[in-house]
Amino acid sequence: MQEGVEIKAVEVLLQKGVAVDIKPPLLFWWWKPRVYAPTAGNMVRMSELYLQTGISDDNLDDVGLLEAMSIAKRHTYTICRAIAICMFRGYWMPKLLNRVVGWWLMQKLSQKDIAGITLTLMSFSGTADFLSTTRFLRGMRITSPNLGQMKKRS
Repeated sequence: MQEGVEIKAVEVLLQKGVAVDIKPPLLFWWWKPRVYAPTAGNMVRMSELYLQTGISDDNLDDVGLLEAMSIAKRHTYTICRAIAICMFRGYWMPKLLNRVVGWWLMQKLSQKDIAGITLTLMSFSGTADFLSTTRFLRGMRITSPNLGQMKKRS
């Protein structure tokens, strides 16, 4: 019971936006950086960026220090861009600003902060909901023909 309440609380917080403890750039002094739960479109853009990295659980099992540094060097900017997508709502703002804000996040956040934000976004992003919807629709067999369609008519 308690776990379900905690999960719902985190989901509600992400819907409202979770403040990121970073001082905004001087030109945008009025902006309060927040991370929001991704919309479906932003989730697709984030997923594309994560898939571009090519990182999987199998690759990370037996990673040494040099390999870990190499992975961090190659993919930190891409992951920061994925986080930047969730800092804006809508269609155009994430598309226009994710590169600049991703670079800015990379300069301001530690690896621990990046990992924490990424874990929160991926855990509560709705991918489980998408998978369960897909399984439900597959079980319904929407595309299977009706019996009347199988009969040949003259």
